[in-house]
Amino acid sequence: MKFDKEVLEIIEAIKEPTKYKSIIEHKQRIFKLADFCERKNFYKENKRVANIFLNSFNRYKSKERVVKCYLHILKKIAYSPTKLHVDGSVILVFPVLKKLIELAEGD
Repeated sequence: MKFDKEVLEIIEAIKEPTKYKSIIEHKQRIFKLADFCERKNFYKENKRVANIFLNSFNRYKSKERVVKCYLHILKKIAYSPTKLHVDGSVILVFPVLKKLIELAEGD
């Protein structure tokens, strides 16, 4: 998997990032990238941080959690000072997004 290319393609494909339906249309690609991220040592070593981040969405309704998390990813990518920060954010947050989608679908 070409990590950077896949991230960019997902971002470009989601035309309405504030709409749950727009994000869910690309669920397979999001899950594929999240699975890739979960295999990275950086994620494994920082899974506790990812779980804390996941729990920070508890105050929102299930579909709203997905949108808020996706918007957080976009902000992290836009405002990260280096590519290293972008990669780290993507690796930690895409698995959280996957989990939030799974939870939303279960509601």
